Amino acid sequence: MTKIKNFRSLNEDISKLTLIEKNQLIVGMLDLDHFKQINDHYGHQIGNQALTFFAEKLTTFLDQKIEDPSLVEVYRYGGEEFLVLFRGHTLSEVKNIIEEFHAFLRKEQLNLDAAQLTLYFSAGISEAEPALDISETFYQADQALYEAKRKGRNRTIIFS
Repeated sequence: MTKIKNFRSLNEDISKLTLIEKNQLIVGMLDLDHFKQINDHYGHQIGNQALTFFAEKLTTFLDQKIEDPSLVEVYRYGGEEFLVLFRGHTLSEVKNIIEEFHAFLRKEQLNLDAAQLTLYFSAGISEAEPALDISETFYQADQALYEAKRKGRNRTIIFS
């Protein structure tokens, strides 16, 4: 539906990465804010359009922003949650990229017959560490994401 890789693809791609590559990853976990309200108010078909719209805007933005497309990969992690793997970037660079995407997305609107929707998202970021399994890095990014939600949504938090 969203034309991006899914959770199964993520697991396959992670299993193919070498140990060195895994230790040079930064994980960004992005989750649409108030997505349930979109589904409840407009219906699941519009919710699906919102997911597709978000995925298209995210991949378009990253394609324009990242010089080497092999350094970033986008996945639909589940529901309204997306995971982005960054290689060759620092934590601060990734945070800046995601913050720029926040600003970019605010200017874009999903045009519906009855309304126009502006989508917002919260994000958590974590850097893979040599001593940790990659699944722990995903968990940390998810924890940072939930902290962003608790702090008011529509923001990016680095796991600490």
